[in-house]
Order: sequence, then C-alpha cells, then structure tokens
Amino acid sequence: MENSVAQRLVTALKDSGISFVSYLPETRLSRMIPLLQKDSWFRVVPTTSESEAVSIAAGAALSGNQAAVYMEGTGVYVSAYSLFAVGERFGVPMLLLVSYVGSFNDKKTAPPFPITLKRRSCSRPSVSSTRLSAARKSWKNRLVTPFGS
Repeated sequence: MENSVAQRLVTALKDSGISFVSYLPETRLSRMIPLLQKDSWFRVVPTTSESEAVSIAAGAALSGNQAAVYMEGTGVYVSAYSLFAVGERFGVPMLLLVSYVGSFNDKKTAPPFPITLKRRSCSRPSVSSTRLSAARKSWKNRLVTPFGS
C-alpha cells in the first residue's frame, strides 16, 4: 500500500466519524497503522486474533464509539463466530477493513515458483460397471438384519 492510499483511507475513516480501530497486524494495510496512531482522534488497539479484534470493536461500539476492524482476508473466517454473535445477533455496527490476499497477481504472497495445474486423464475406468454391479449383489446377500426387526 502506498502512503497516499494509506493517508486517504485514514482521512476517510475520520470523515466518517470512526474513532476506534482494532486490528491484527498484517502486511497489506500496515502503512495505515502509524498514521492512525499519530492522530489523536483515533483510539487504536492491536489484538492477538481477528475474533478478539471484532469483540473489542463491538465493546467500543456499544460504549458509543464508531468502530472499525482491520484484518486480512482469512481473518473474516477466523472471526466468523464473533461477527455473527455480536454483529448480527445483537446488531452492533462496525466497519470491516479487509485486505485482499492470495491471488496469483499478488506479489507479496505469490509463490516464488510457477504453479502448473495439470488435469489427470484416465484412459479406462478404475472400476468397470460390471464389476461394480457384481460387488453390489455380493454385499446385498451379506446384509444382516438388525435386532428387533
């Protein structure tokens, strides 16, 4: 993230009235953190997990602050229960700032080697239909009737 993008994001948060940001440190939006910390308008809280960040932001929102949570894309999965429990169930509003990670165009996390996916082709089926139907008949004759029937 360029510094100008980080500054625009911080300005947009402030203009929107968001005064509380909890986050799990990561690489995508990391240039935004020092800018948030320098600005006395924001209360910035680092956390140890995304679900903790969501819960803390929910507490801030319930105490009258406009809250945002900043996390990586996988953090949405990690914090899903907390998002549902406090966000959806209790109607606690919060902005999620989620960085996009994982595409092949992503230069920060793309593997250093080319990945080639090959589709396997099978010239003949591993189990022929006649063998399969013979196996079904064989197992049907071995079934045992359960007790009480």
